[in-house]
Amino acid sequence: MITGFFASILAFFYVGLSMHVIRTRRRLKVALLDGGQQELTRAIRAQGNLAEYTPITLFLMVGLEQQNAHPYAIYILGFAYLSGRCMHAYSLLRREVTSSDKKVDFRFRVTGMAITFTTIIGLAILNLMHFMFSFILD
Repeated sequence: MITGFFASILAFFYVGLSMHVIRTRRRLKVALLDGGQQELTRAIRAQGNLAEYTPITLFLMVGLEQQNAHPYAIYILGFAYLSGRCMHAYSLLRREVTSSDKKVDFRFRVTGMAITFTTIIGLAILNLMHFMFSFILD
């Protein structure tokens, strides 16, 4: 099952982001919330953002698999989602952002979100197309 492959990779990514939050909490000595620390806020949001978008993405991937969509379509969209999430997390987790780096930081964040949204919309459209064509052909 292709979705199981991506779910596993994303699970490792999520645990990695969670461990980063824990290490940052320990280093900054913040037990609850973000303690007003921007670095911790960014780590929490990188982890949370992955947790917010991944379930619907995996759910849509399972839907395509159950409708016997072409495996390449699922792989392409799965890798696109994974790359978008990596770009977004990278942009949030950069420790030192100088004024000259802000444009690069912002571009990675915007591009990562654009890839994420495009992937989710693509998966949704493919699911609807498979449903409609199977409904019409049956």
